[in-house]
Amino acid sequence: MPDIDDSQKLKITEMVSRDHQARYNGIRTELPSDDLKTNFFLSMGHALAHDAAIDKELFELKQTLDTRMRKLAMKTSFAHIRKILENILKNPANIKSRRVLMKNFAYKKFIGDVPRVLAFMKTIGFVAMNDDVLEIGPDVNVEFFKGVILKLDAKTTEIDFELSQPPDDAGPRKQCAGRCGFFGNPETDDYCSLCFRSRLAGKDPATNSAECISQGCVNFGNPSKDKLCNKCWHDREERRKSSWVSRTWWLPLQRAKAKLRAIWWFQQGCSPRPIQVDLRKCWACSKKIPLTAVACRCGYIFCSNHRSTLDHDCTFNFRRAHKVRLQQLNPQIQGKKFDRLD
Repeated sequence: MPDIDDSQKLKITEMVSRDHQARYNGIRTELPSDDLKTNFFLSMGHALAHDAAIDKELFELKQTLDTRMRKLAMKTSFAHIRKILENILKNPANIKSRRVLMKNFAYKKFIGDVPRVLAFMKTIGFVAMNDDVLEIGPDVNVEFFKGVILKLDAKTTEIDFELSQPPDDAGPRKQCAGRCGFFGNPETDDYCSLCFRSRLAGKDPATNSAECISQGCVNFGNPSKDKLCNKCWHDREERRKSSWVSRTWWLPLQRAKAKLRAIWWFQQGCSPRPIQVDLRKCWACSKKIPLTAVACRCGYIFCSNHRSTLDHDCTFNFRRAHKVRLQQLNPQIQGKKFDRLD
């Protein structure tokens, strides 16, 4: 390859910078084809500049990952972008594989709602068409997209390594940033789980809350707890409990309640025999039974599975009943011992 002087190097550098900026803005430029050497170095410069721009975007994406949830979101975004690039490499001539619908749910979740991911998509060559489609041109560079996939895999490995590390000891726990009274989580921007979900839904966590009525408290109160925050409510309940226990008549009252409860349970055990109200259901399992079912001698109606006296707790004394029945059916006949002589 012949050498080039400094003026040619400066010219190539200016052309690369100008053409790269034009391509980033979605404008295609026509390169001069008269000088093969210049075109060769220009293409090499484009590749290096493009790789540098991708590395810069990945570095800026990495800087936004300050919480665990953002790292997980970026990991799923990288997996989605990798899937798009793999589909393009499978069939570069198919226009459907080179298009990303911006109205799609997957686009909103993995690209639109994640910071700086859309800028990364534009850096690797996607252009917004009519504000509803991201499209890449038919001149697909297979080796370039393979390199982008390798870069995404490397960043995904870094995120996995950071997620596997144990969290640092951040000292004492902080109150929720939504001032609800619960503790916040540093991974959710110092919000509790409830306030963080409200914040993601576009709602202010403090809109439906009122100030705690306790003097000197800066948290929000809960209407179900007398407009007190959780801490003030628990403190009040503890004070009430301690004041009740400290009274001299409290323990005798509790003993008397225990005695009354024991008497009540004893009366429940001595209560009269229960009555079967619904005669269409089994007394043991509440299974529906026909109207022609025959009641047991204990007075209750059972299904075919519990009809036998061995299958339910029958309270009828069959032995005594049979004894009385035999006495009634077989009366004792006693004749005169002596015949009377008149």
